[in-house]
Amino acid sequence: IKTYFPKLEDRTAQNKGALVATILVETAGRFFPLKEFGDGRYFQENYWEHKQTRAALGNIIPADSWVYCGRGYIQLTGRHNYEKYGWLLKVDLLKEPDLMLNPKISAAALKAYWDDHKLTEIANRNCNITDRAERDKNWIEIRRRINGGANGLSAFLNALDKLQVR
Repeated sequence: IKTYFPKLEDRTAQNKGALVATILVETAGRFFPLKEFGDGRYFQENYWEHKQTRAALGNIIPADSWVYCGRGYIQLTGRHNYEKYGWLLKVDLLKEPDLMLNPKISAAALKAYWDDHKLTEIANRNCNITDRAERDKNWIEIRRRINGGANGLSAFLNALDKLQVR
């Protein structure tokens, strides 16, 4: 992670906390790139049958729902994301989605996604906010940008509490 987040020590506690809490949640506490838990039926129900989700993920055939299921430190999901971040990283994630399980590729994808979705800026908003409810709005926005919703939010907030940045 330090390779792809140079000068990690120079980042704010809020940004580092958001990054660590995200990895904790997205890897189920394991801190290594992994493949999303579930079977073909689970992926099809979640990433194909819901038309809005299917469109947001860029899935064009039912198999995309399980071929491009979540992988890596950030659980990169969907044909569109595999195509986009594969292109940015100059690796063919469409042809070889399991490359997201490689720690270096997964960390590079996490960094690109983090920057792309302006997560540093959102985390850093909390540097000068003293009201917890106001800070939580930013933490919730980070989870929404990572996950598309509130999945994993309580674990994320608990991790931020433990890291003393919430």
